[in-house]
Amino acid sequence: MSKYKRKLNIKWFATTKLGIEELAKNTDFSLTSSDFRLLFYLLSKIDEDNLATLPKQKDISTEINISVRKISEGLRRLHEAKIIVKSGKPKTYFINPAFVFTLEELKF
Repeated sequence: MSKYKRKLNIKWFATTKLGIEELAKNTDFSLTSSDFRLLFYLLSKIDEDNLATLPKQKDISTEINISVRKISEGLRRLHEAKIIVKSGKPKTYFINPAFVFTLEELKF
């Protein structure tokens, strides 16, 4: 199976109240609607280590209908906002757990 289509063991991801409030206000980040769409795309690729490995920007562009330029700019703005950080792996970003974190199971 391709590394981009691997079956993730993630059943949940959760947000922090403060993180969502900051994103909702968007006063410090100046994120565009395309940036938020890109963030949700990243979240769809998240793994149990809060990492998202992405395909080529051209492939993302086709999948979510955003230009390659806007994807590049969005990744930069998400990084500047400290929502994502480039990991040591190629095309892989760490998603700040102050905003979103993953869970394998939720037990009550």
